[in-house]
Amino acid sequence: MLGDAIVPDEAPQGARDDVPGTGDPVVDSALEELLEAQSGSLAQRIEAGERAHRLLQGRLSDLGQA
Repeated sequence: MLGDAIVPDEAPQGARDDVPGTGDPVVDSALEELLEAQSGSLAQRIEAGERAHRLLQGRLSDLGQA
């Protein structure tokens, strides 16, 4: 039934069943870390974002050299 559907705003924090993987372990790891950091402090979220940025830039650089 439509009334039983969970809308994104009502989804429990940390529920990630609907987040598909990319198939790239480096990218998936960076995204997972970002999701996990959402329940942390602002400093933890910033740190996770900066780390993900570095990892993703490195991954794109690796792809450009392939």
